[in-house]
Amino acid sequence: APPKSTTMTAVIGSKSFATLDEAIKAARSGDTVKISGEFSSPVSVPESASGVSIVGDNATISTSGKPAIMCAGRDVKVSNVTLRSKDATCVEVPVGGSLSIVDCKITATGASGIVASGGLVRAENSQVEGCGLYGVLASDAGRVECVGLTATGNAKAGLLARGAGSIIVAKGRTESRKNQHGAGCDEGGKLEISDSSLSENQFSGCNVGPNGAKGCKLERVDMVKNAFGCSINSSELFVTGCAIRDSSKVGVLTKNTGAPYSVTLQTCQIVESKINGITAEGQGVLRGKQLLVTDSQTSGVLVDGSVVQLYLSTISKNEVDAVAVRTSASGVPGRAILQQCTLQANRRFGASVLGVKAQLSMQGGVCSGNGGGKLGSNGITVANGGFAEVVGGAKVINNKGNGIFVAKGSVANVRGSTVEGNEEFGAKVE
Repeated sequence: APPKSTTMTAVIGSKSFATLDEAIKAARSGDTVKISGEFSSPVSVPESASGVSIVGDNATISTSGKPAIMCAGRDVKVSNVTLRSKDATCVEVPVGGSLSIVDCKITATGASGIVASGGLVRAENSQVEGCGLYGVLASDAGRVECVGLTATGNAKAGLLARGAGSIIVAKGRTESRKNQHGAGCDEGGKLEISDSSLSENQFSGCNVGPNGAKGCKLERVDMVKNAFGCSINSSELFVTGCAIRDSSKVGVLTKNTGAPYSVTLQTCQIVESKINGITAEGQGVLRGKQLLVTDSQTSGVLVDGSVVQLYLSTISKNEVDAVAVRTSASGVPGRAILQQCTLQANRRFGASVLGVKAQLSMQGGVCSGNGGGKLGSNGITVANGGFAEVVGGAKVINNKGNGIFVAKGSVANVRGSTVEGNEEFGAKVE
């Protein structure tokens, strides 16, 4: 076979240039630089080249020790180019620069693929894969907007917003998979992700915190086959219309190593978690509306020293309890408030309140068909100094074992509710 051609061309209109750098320096706003072949020198796009487009035709820019592209210009566009770097960020956009990347393949051995270090990057229908650090990083108040981006096989997060004012906005079929984390933000960084997938990552599909910015959002995002579907630490997150499935550990995990967390889940499905569907631990509040939490191999919702408020939610077919409320190891009692929720067909208890001053308030809703597993059977169990109230027309019915079991030293207050049809006692008090 003949040797592979290494001919490089860089053309503006009908004029050819000896190097791509020469073409960039000669370009003016509105010019298109057409390139082909493999370039081994780093490309620096100065502010004077604002408004320039670089269009590849079987073109590669491959560098070592320096970025393949450093863009200080504004409104610059690179399309249909393979970009590779070794031991340096592949594409970097500092303060004042803005770059659109379309239909490109990006790899950075030993470093990050795309870094908006104060600048703006728009990445569309491109691939960032096999990077030694992050696939895409927004830092120093940088902004990255992704549409149809794929971030795969990166050593750390596929997408990360780090630092105050930094933000990643991803939508339109963006996928981040087989990374350490699918997406994340910390130190004041912010995420807004919609209509996308964060799946098959080593740790979290989405990892928010510690100390992410207020107002992080996930809307209609699939988080499938991660260790943790979504983890939140001392941050605020709104999750709407998401599917969190087949997590090898926990579907949603909260904790706080700094400020209290705040999590709002609405119209989400959390299915087939290998431990708990939701583990709410640490100081903070988790609010859920119209959730389905089912088929977890331990409990649907574990409340460990946190506050959980659920409304119109169904927690069913979990291997242990629908809702388990505990006092944390540091002595902070958990509290669960269930409004018009359904706790059904869980293998041990519909709800358990185990711990000094741990609290459950069941306000309306149904607790039925729970029990039958090897670990015991009751609708609601209160022990170890816990407290439960069942009010507002709640129904504790047709459970295997007792409807409500109250151990010595614990308290249950039942009023305006129905407790009937349970296999043993309606209410048993030690």
